[in-house]
Amino acid sequence: MKDSLLILKTSISKETIFIFGKIITIITVFVVSLLIINKCHSWFYDSLVGKNLLLSINYIILYICLMFFGSICESELQYQKRIFSIKTRINLYNYYNTDVLDDQLCPLSCQRMSQDISQFGMQFIHLFSLLFQSILILPSFIIVLSNIINPMIVLGAVVYAFLLSILGRRIGKPVVQLQYTQESIEGHLRRDLITELHKKKDKILPSLTEVSANFIKFSKKERILMYIKNCSDRISHSIPYIVMMPYYFMGIITLGVMVQGGIALSKIITEMNFFVNNIDKIVEFKATTQRIMELNDIKIKIDSSK
Repeated sequence: MKDSLLILKTSISKETIFIFGKIITIITVFVVSLLIINKCHSWFYDSLVGKNLLLSINYIILYICLMFFGSICESELQYQKRIFSIKTRINLYNYYNTDVLDDQLCPLSCQRMSQDISQFGMQFIHLFSLLFQSILILPSFIIVLSNIINPMIVLGAVVYAFLLSILGRRIGKPVVQLQYTQESIEGHLRRDLITELHKKKDKILPSLTEVSANFIKFSKKERILMYIKNCSDRISHSIPYIVMMPYYFMGIITLGVMVQGGIALSKIITEMNFFVNNIDKIVEFKATTQRIMELNDIKIKIDSSK
C-alpha cells in the first residue's frame, strides 16, 4: 500500500486530482441509483402481488429510467478511468526518464517497464472505484436489511464475508510473489530475445525452463484461489434467499420485501468479499507496483550518483 501511494505521489497533478474528484462523484451518484433500483424491485413485486396494473407500469418505467441513468454513469466512469490512467502514465514516464533504461542497472525489458507504467494508473483507479463503491453500498444495505430481518443474520453475513477475506488474503499472498516473478522472468526473456539473439549466428532460442517452471507453480496456487473466489461468488447469490424464505412463508414479510432483502443481503456478502472477489486484480496490481518500485530504486541510485 505504501509503495502504491509513493508511486501515485510522483504522478499527481492538478488535472489528475480533478479527474479523481469526478470519478468519486460519478460513483456516488451511481450507488444512489442502485439503492433506488433495489427499492424499486420491492415496490414492483408488491404491486404485482396486489394486482395493481397502474403501479406496476409506473415502477417498470421508473426501473427502465434508472437503468438507463446507471448505464450512462458506468460509461462515463469508464471514460474518466481511462483519462486518469493516461494522465498518470504520462506523469510516470516523465518522472522515470530515459536514464532508468540503463542496460546495466535495469534487468527488465523496456517493453515490460512500459507495460507496467501504462497499467498502474488503470489498475489503481479500477480497484479504488470498486472499493469506494463497496464502502458506499454497505451501510445503506445493512440499514435496509436491519429493518426487515433479525440483525443477527446481517451480522452473520458480515462475519462470513470477513472470514472469507482473511482466507483469500492468506492464500493470495504467495500468488503475488509468483505473479511478480513470472512477469519479471518473461521480461528477462524478451530482453534476451531482443538484445542478444540477433547477435548470434546460430540463432538458438533462450531456454523456457525457468519461465515454464514458475508458471506451473503460479497456476497451481492461483487454482486454489479461484476455487475460493468462484465458490464464494456462486454461493453468495443463493444464501440470501434461503435465509429470507422462512420469513416469507410465515407471512412476516411480503414477496417484494423478500426480493429486496435477498438482493440487499447478497450485496452485503458480495461487497464484504471485496478482497476475495477481486483477488486476481489485487495480485496483478501488487506485482505491477513491486516492479515500478524497482524503477524507483534505480532512479534514486542514478540521481545520487550525479
